[in-house]
Amino acid sequence: MTTTPGTVDTLRTAFRSMVKADAAEIRNLKTRVRSEQAAQSADAPALQSRLTHLRRAARSRHVAYGLWRGRRWVEIERNHPDGDPLLTAAVAQVWRSAAGTTGELGNPPQSMRMHIEKWL
Repeated sequence: MTTTPGTVDTLRTAFRSMVKADAAEIRNLKTRVRSEQAAQSADAPALQSRLTHLRRAARSRHVAYGLWRGRRWVEIERNHPDGDPLLTAAVAQVWRSAAGTTGELGNPPQSMRMHIEKWL
């Protein structure tokens, strides 16, 4: 890991809190989407779209956390053994955001950098 030793705990906490908040928000929104769909509400398509975007953002934060921890992409998502080129920009954005909020000045770990290098 090439992260600065002083920010490791802060980064870990930041990533964990992001993933935890995503899970709770997805659960709540999913319940609301299902109830709106069952009621055949006009708001259902917009809520479904919002849920889709939230899931993609949560997935990028989950992958970024896993790569930061030193896991390979295949260990995080078995259906994308070589990574997902459509998600790499979002993963790079998550890294920049997490590094910015924690004061991390170092480069991301090699396991992450190899996937997001063109976006850094």
